[in-house]
Amino acid sequence: MHGSEASEGSACLTRPALRRGQLAKLPPKHVPPKTMGCGSSVTTPGDAPSPEASAAAVVPAPRRQAPSRAKFPRGLFSMQVSKSSGKVEEQIREVHRILHSQGYDVLIVDGEGQREHHLKKIKEGGVLLAVCTSDYAESDGTGAPNNSYFDLNFAHEEEIPVWPLRMENIYPPIPAWGTRNSKDPSGDGPALIALAIGPHSSSLKYLDCREKTAEDIAKSIAKGLMKPGEADGEADGEADGEAGRSSAE
Repeated sequence: MHGSEASEGSACLTRPALRRGQLAKLPPKHVPPKTMGCGSSVTTPGDAPSPEASAAAVVPAPRRQAPSRAKFPRGLFSMQVSKSSGKVEEQIREVHRILHSQGYDVLIVDGEGQREHHLKKIKEGGVLLAVCTSDYAESDGTGAPNNSYFDLNFAHEEEIPVWPLRMENIYPPIPAWGTRNSKDPSGDGPALIALAIGPHSSSLKYLDCREKTAEDIAKSIAKGLMKPGEADGEADGEADGEAGRSSAE
């Protein structure tokens, strides 16, 4: 059984996101532990409000009402690569291979310098396929284009649609910060998750990829993508009913 479910800007791609770091400057208050995903409790250092709570308090959350049957011309897989991501990375690369072989315009980072090029492509039209492991969007504090935090931040700032792919029971992701990640002392990572993927965000509803094969995942993603030559906006159905806008869960 699965764990409980938590529920034309600048053309410069290397712009660091500073606004989320400023959330930690709000007046301190006590925030009780939050239960997220899998029944695990998340506590925050000291008495400062959690980045998620600060983001929810500061940022209004009107939803964009995009057509639920819209398809995207291309998609970019965004992953947090780490020592523990080998199995997920292998599976997603196989998903990418399957979709590419079927004629879909899908992108994945294979080498240095590709990330910025791929992000420009989906800014022209496309969707960020956020591979949501529990550490997705963990910040290294540099703002450099080298990780999933940069991907998600760019998509959020440029209002590029985000389609989360739920890979694990813990969801939304809980990227390390504070005492668990000295490179992100103010919680930019979890604040970004709240803004861009959380239940009050404008992201698409997540696609549940837990216990699914690469073939199953590719088939579901394909329902939300256009093949070359397909008319913009045509669709033969949502991706298993999961390509609609997310709702608070």
